[in-house]
Parts: sequence; C-alpha cells; structure tokens
Amino acid sequence: MYQCKVIIAILLLCFSPFTLSAGDPVLGKQKSVVCSQCHGADGNSPDQNIPKLAGQLESYIINATTEFREGIRKDPMMSNIITVIQNVQDLEDIAAYFALQPPMQGQQTNKQMAIEGEKLFTSERCNYCHGEGGKRFAPFKESIAPIIGGQHKAYLIKAMQDIGASKRPGDIYNLMPRLLGNLSNQQIEAIAEYLSGL
Repeated sequence: MYQCKVIIAILLLCFSPFTLSAGDPVLGKQKSVVCSQCHGADGNSPDQNIPKLAGQLESYIINATTEFREGIRKDPMMSNIITVIQNVQDLEDIAAYFALQPPMQGQQTNKQMAIEGEKLFTSERCNYCHGEGGKRFAPFKESIAPIIGGQHKAYLIKAMQDIGASKRPGDIYNLMPRLLGNLSNQQIEAIAEYLSGL
C-alpha cells in the first residue's frame, strides 16, 4: 500500500502543470554576467561543487533561485548573490538564457560504479521524475524536477546527501528525503557516478 501511494505521489509531482516563464534569452545573456562568475559563461561551471546550468529547465532555475531568495535554501555565496537580482523578469531572462545552452555533458570515470548507479537510479524510481538518464523528457519538460544527467559528481553527491538529511528541500511531496535517506553513502556515490558520466 505504501509503495502504491509513493508511485501515485511521484506521478503527480512529475506531471504537475507549471506555467512557462516569459524569459528573454538574448537579454538573459547580458544579465547573466553576475552568474557566470561561478556557473560559467555558458552554464558549464568549472568547479565540481558548483552546479552546471547549461540546458537546465528554465522553471527549475527560477524555482531554485527563488528558494535561495526566500531563505528556504541556504548557501554562503548564492544567498548573497541572489539579492543582486531584484527584478523577477531579470531572473526569468537569465533562466531562459541558460536553458537554451547545449545540454550539460559529463565524463565517466568508473564504469563498474556507473553500472551499479544506473541500476539504483531505476530501482529507486529516480527516472520517474528525472527521466531516463536524468535528462527529462517531453511533454512534461516544465516539471520542477531538474535535469541531472551530466551534472558534476561532487555536486550531485552533496545535493543527494543534503536532501536525504533534510538540509535542503527535495520536492513538494517530500518523497526525495525519504528515498535518499534510506541509501548509503556508497549507493549515493554510485548514482552520482552514473549521472555525472552521461
């Protein structure tokens, strides 16, 4: 019965309708200078601990940055930087710019661990919301579940550990903290190895 409720909640989360933002990517490129210092000019952060934004869902970028603005999520750098972007339209434009960049690409380093990670990604039903290979899929592109295939391994590990420990929000149904909270650090690393190599 519990598994049935989890699956229904996952489906509702993934297929919830979200409005498209009215971001202008041309203006967003000019306005993204403040973001590019850390995330890279094209959204490909050179730092393993800073997430790539290249090809990320526009809706997710807006949602995540709004959480920093409202203090729901905290990070010494982001919590300060987001205060510089006062205008909601500016945020939408920046999100539109990064969303239009070529999708983030990863590089595999441990094939055996990646194979184990792929099995866990499927068995733990991560693909229900994040899509096959963590790349999302149409027509549910505007879900708040982010694209994670090709993301930095170190960032993915920290994100999953923080969500599992309820140090940052996971999803509106609180499924991710429960799912990730039951995984070992080794299992989390395996999933991150798989995703970061895509």
